[in-house]
Amino acid sequence: MRAELQVMKKFKTAFRGDEYRFLVAKVAIYYLRSHVRSKTDLFNEVNKVLLSQKLAPISFGFIRNNI
Repeated sequence: MRAELQVMKKFKTAFRGDEYRFLVAKVAIYYLRSHVRSKTDLFNEVNKVLLSQKLAPISFGFIRNNI
């Protein structure tokens, strides 16, 4: 997942702020969903990834709609 995030950083200027944040969140959901037990844990882990990238956290509804 780290490699994908590094590649996406190169294209960050091509996306609007929220589009980039949602794309990073979707990549994180894809890679983390098999490593967590519940949607709440997935929500917390995805938000940790977003905060490490200096992006705003997402809502639980985003997790629910993108699994």
